[in-house]
Formats: sequence, structure tokens, C-alpha cells
Amino acid sequence: MATSSLLGFLLLLFLTIQIGDASSSKSTEQRVAGSRVEINVNGKTYSVTAGAVYKPEAEQDCLNQGKQLIAFDEQGEYLAILDALRNIGMERHWYWTSARRNKYSDVWYWETGGALITEFFWIPGNPATDQLVDYCVSFRVDSGGWDDDPCENNFVLGHICE
Repeated sequence: MATSSLLGFLLLLFLTIQIGDASSSKSTEQRVAGSRVEINVNGKTYSVTAGAVYKPEAEQDCLNQGKQLIAFDEQGEYLAILDALRNIGMERHWYWTSARRNKYSDVWYWETGGALITEFFWIPGNPATDQLVDYCVSFRVDSGGWDDDPCENNFVLGHICE
């Protein structure tokens, strides 16, 4: 009897996986690799990890993959990523970006490459005005935009590598 229950469970699991694969979005391809999901958006592959880590760990994970922490440096890239994350049900996670503002500065830039940020998607009330702290940027799809927090805070968030 235990064997038939186990076989039933395995059959149900197999069918669930097959149905889940068949329902993936047309506009976004996805492939699961362990706890990481790879998505293809506009011909570019991104690795999305919802598991919460500190920012230096996120940066190292990206480097280990031969990638870098995401920088929305192409027009429309941020909005395309938001759509892709919604399509795969990952809109309720916070994600690190490589955006940064150093203390005593008003300049926001992408740490991965150094390009200045010219298009912003701030959550109301952001960015912070404190000039005595380095600020890093994260985002959450369902929050409506970017959030900035002191870089030295010990926040653990998901991350996206490109």
C-alpha cells in the first residue's frame, strides 16, 4: 500500500511539473536551475535569485556565473524585467541592483560599468537626501519602483545577474 501511495505521489508531481512547464509565458522564456530562474528578455539572459543574501554575496554570486549585478542601462530594460518577473510570479521579492550614490554626492551610477543613471523609477519618498551615507538601490515589482537604503545596512534581498 505504501508503494502505491508513493507511485501516486510521484505521478502527481510529474504531472504538476509538466503542466507548470506548459503554462510558461510566451514573452518570457524561463529555465529553473536549482533555486535560480533564468529568464530571457529581449534576447538577453538574466539569472533571477529570490533567495535573500547580502549585497556583497549577490555580487559574488553574479561573478561566479560570469555575470554582473543588474544595471538598467538600456532604455526600457527595467520595464521589460518587471513584466518578466510578473509573468513568472516573482513580483513580490526585493532585488538588489548595482545602482549606487556615494556620500557627499548627488550622482547616481551603476557600479557595474560606472555609467551615470539618467532614468529613475523611485518609489514615492525616495531617494534619500542624507549626504553623509552611501546609498544602494533595490526594487520590488509590486511596490512600483526603486528604493534606496544605506549600503552598509545588513539587508538580505534577492538579486538579478546579467
